Amino acid sequence: MKKQYSIKRLRETSTDEDWKAYFAMRVHCAKEEGKPLLFTSWSQLKERTLVWLAQDIGIYTVSEGDNSIGFFTFIIRLKNEADRRYVYFRDRLTKDLDATLLELIYPVFMEYDPLSKFIVIKSVNGKYDFLETIANAAVADYRESFELKIANAKTDLIKNWYRDYSEKFKDYDLRHYEDIPDELMDEYCDVFNELLNDMPNDSKISDFSHINPKEVKQKQVHNRKHHQCSYRYLVFDDSKLIAKTNVFLNKKNPQEMHQYMTGVLKPYRGQGFGKWIKAAMFLKLTEDFPDLEVIKTETHLKNVASKGLSKQMGFEKTGFEKEYLISKEFMMEKK
Repeated sequence: MKKQYSIKRLRETSTDEDWKAYFAMRVHCAKEEGKPLLFTSWSQLKERTLVWLAQDIGIYTVSEGDNSIGFFTFIIRLKNEADRRYVYFRDRLTKDLDATLLELIYPVFMEYDPLSKFIVIKSVNGKYDFLETIANAAVADYRESFELKIANAKTDLIKNWYRDYSEKFKDYDLRHYEDIPDELMDEYCDVFNELLNDMPNDSKISDFSHINPKEVKQKQVHNRKHHQCSYRYLVFDDSKLIAKTNVFLNKKNPQEMHQYMTGVLKPYRGQGFGKWIKAAMFLKLTEDFPDLEVIKTETHLKNVASKGLSKQMGFEKTGFEKEYLISKEFMMEKK
């Protein structure tokens, strides 16, 4: 018997009962994932979700028969590139996506953004690799996943890096930030985008100009409300920003953190700045958060230098992630 799914979009006009049901479902999803829910009431969740809806993020609840099985979100990427514009699908379902549900998602996608040419769906460790067969999907991005268990970190080596490069780079300024100050914001975003543009990768969906001051400021405000932040180390040559690294964390649950991009501007590469700021970050995190257990990260296949540096610190490969691209043209054929 064919499974009976239903999809419902959350809107500003949704009833209190809809919001209460959504909150109950989010509580259930968080419990299933073993992760804390950031919101303690349906009204608090509604308040934050309305901000996301105002940013044109689509949020949809999914049921199988009478049972809620989670939700998914849509967000438009590459809005100003007509031929590459796509919708990113992120699911928080308590069961795996299947062909029947996928065919229901296609018209929802086309209604959400008629201008997008593609939908992109992440597959972790092969979970949704069947999309290649049933949806003629192409791999748009491929990354390897790594994690550093603090107990297994090469701590002596990391301390030596910090000591040696602090001496070597004594004429440079290494600064720690949680929030980027206003006077530094424009330069930070410009350098971040330049580093993204230089990063070795084969991605078909990368946006090399998406870090902008407005969004960074909004994220910082949101993070402060929920005890989250990005620990950042920046390196300056006189007053010029030349390198950065950042780790995202939740101060109330600091056992697991996520390492994002470490980058050094081209003229300064190959000298050890990457080791210096990664070492500084590791030592700062383990000092400030003694309960820290693991740091996770992802790296593009072609980014050999980044993978090598991580492995020296003790990071171990744990899996892989693919981003699958399904064309609107294919969806139209399925109608």
